[in-house]
Amino acid sequence: MEVGISAIEFYWPTRFVSQKALESADGVKGKYTDGLGQEEMVFTSWREDAVSMALTVTQRLIQRNNIHSKDIGRIEVGTESIIDHSKSIKTHLLSLFGGSCHAEGVDCVNACFGGTQALFNAVDYVHVHEKNAIVVCTDIAVYEEKAARPTGGCGAIAMLITKNAPLVVENHRVSYSENQYDFFKPFLNSEYPKVESNSQQCYLKAVDNCAHQLLQELNENNINNTIHLLLHNNFDYLIFHTPFVRMIRKAFTRILLQERKYVKELNTTRKEKYEIKIPFPDFVKYDELLDENEDLEQKENKDKKQHFLQLQKDLLNDSNLLFDKYVGPSTNLPRIIGNSYTSSIFIALCSLLHSFIVINQKEQQQGQKEKIEHEQEREYKVYEEIAQKMNRKRILCFSYGSGFVSALWIIRVAYQPSSSSTHFTLNNILQSLDQNLNYIINGKIEQNIEEYERV
Repeated sequence: MEVGISAIEFYWPTRFVSQKALESADGVKGKYTDGLGQEEMVFTSWREDAVSMALTVTQRLIQRNNIHSKDIGRIEVGTESIIDHSKSIKTHLLSLFGGSCHAEGVDCVNACFGGTQALFNAVDYVHVHEKNAIVVCTDIAVYEEKAARPTGGCGAIAMLITKNAPLVVENHRVSYSENQYDFFKPFLNSEYPKVESNSQQCYLKAVDNCAHQLLQELNENNINNTIHLLLHNNFDYLIFHTPFVRMIRKAFTRILLQERKYVKELNTTRKEKYEIKIPFPDFVKYDELLDENEDLEQKENKDKKQHFLQLQKDLLNDSNLLFDKYVGPSTNLPRIIGNSYTSSIFIALCSLLHSFIVINQKEQQQGQKEKIEHEQEREYKVYEEIAQKMNRKRILCFSYGSGFVSALWIIRVAYQPSSSSTHFTLNNILQSLDQNLNYIINGKIEQNIEEYERV
């Protein structure tokens, strides 16, 4: 029995500040837009917190999908925005079920990974129980240091986890963890984190180890001599936990390098050599980076440091088209929201799903629109067609939480026609995403720097 995401709702505040305005205020032109890859950053008002966002998004999930407490056996919340050192946010959500229910589950806390772990727990629960589960992710990312503030943001996600879901969470996943202090919150009276210089390097190391492990496991007991890779013959899209877009640009190049490294290792033991398709000209020159995952700031040899920095920069440029193909669609929303910690990976998923609607709209504008008398019927038919095109697409997902824990896991799209008996179809998810996003985008309110800093 396949289990996964059957409905998904998102929420983030309509108030935002432009990254260009932040650049101007800080006197660092291009640092946050070109350097970080960000455009805007949303932030809460003084009347909002992680609990209120969780309540909002969960209520939408319940109302729009006619969910009853008797059908829910587990409610789990992923967060690192703790408002109480004892009471879980999950208990606040019980007010939406009359104040009490029999669903198990509490909060899952480990930096940005808590939401993914909550999903894994819920999927495992539904596999062995008759009831469904709800997963909620809610966070506010704020920083005390001015230089780090542009990597803030906030948001909340609520998901219904059931059997026979349109977004199947496959059983195969790999994890990698280390005991590190790259990002942590040691001050119990403050919401501000302490971020160390090795934070980005820990993220990339996690990508390397997860990718290498998944490649090994995909090719275990290989009886037909076919080499299973990640980008070239297994997955259609990649989504990442996105602190900022530039970070996942670097992470994507590590996936490319790990594929090449794996094939080179494999060919040392094979009689018939396997040739990986070169993704772009002169890819061989980046072989020097295959084992290069140490902090370049610690290199004593300045010339060598500069050499590797230039190689990394060249690789980022050369891989632009591949990044746009596999990852680009998932970055549209993170660019205008910012970092939402536990919600980040799922907002990237929403961004990817919504990109198919955007592509379809562009095709409709360029081509001849089909005339359908009733607008609602036309829209629903469009969502149905998009859902059909997405059938069997596989999405490779990378989740990361400082400290650190990480995982590579897989979503597979399972199309079900609207005529099927279930309400939980991909076209319903697409329709809900489109309507919600249009509502939020149309209600956006830009704030000046003074208002942002005051809040």
